[in-house]
Amino acid sequence: INMAFSDVILSNSNAGLKSFNAPSYKSAVVQNGFDFNRIDNLKNPDKIKQHLGIDKDKVIGMVASFTIHKDYDTFLRAARIILKKRDDVAFIAIGDGPFLERQKKSLTPEEAKKIKLVGRIYDVESYINIFDIGVLLTNTRVVGEGISNSIMEYMALAKPVIATDSGGTKEIVIDKKTGYLIGNEDLNNLVDNINVLLDDPGIAQKMGSLGKERIGKEFSLDEM
Repeated sequence: INMAFSDVILSNSNAGLKSFNAPSYKSAVVQNGFDFNRIDNLKNPDKIKQHLGIDKDKVIGMVASFTIHKDYDTFLRAARIILKKRDDVAFIAIGDGPFLERQKKSLTPEEAKKIKLVGRIYDVESYINIFDIGVLLTNTRVVGEGISNSIMEYMALAKPVIATDSGGTKEIVIDKKTGYLIGNEDLNNLVDNINVLLDDPGIAQKMGSLGKERIGKEFSLDEM
């Protein structure tokens, strides 16, 4: 009904317009833009790690709400699998929501040393800066992504991305170039791709660099 009375229908992704069957003759897309001034004064990474109690070389992080829309269950299952086989990595989840306390209670004391659920963080860029890989898992049974601000932050900070292939995510992440797109709840691919990026820093660095370049060219505030 709203679309019938609208002069213009605006979305931040092509996927968003498609999901609502918006009429093309009065539809437009303005994709989100990233303000690179946000990463000019980042806190010291070593101090961030010390604050979180992390002494591992590698950090895998996800920034998302602890709600039904995001898939932290798969993220934490992957963390447990990987931590059973390697001791060089820690996992961080940044975000708040109704499921946060349940997930905290699911961690054993030993797991909690290497899996940090830190809640809401306001200087999130300084925390993303310690990531080696940025993950965003979406519950596609409930929602599709637009142009994710978390993914933009990962890429602007030159982090390779692993994300659920959902909605507008493929409009920003180029599969196998700036990161990896995986299926909904695809635990095996998530674990495999994390291990590939951890074991081959060259691939991770190249993907991160291409991602930062893509944000600068295609998703800047000027472009927006």
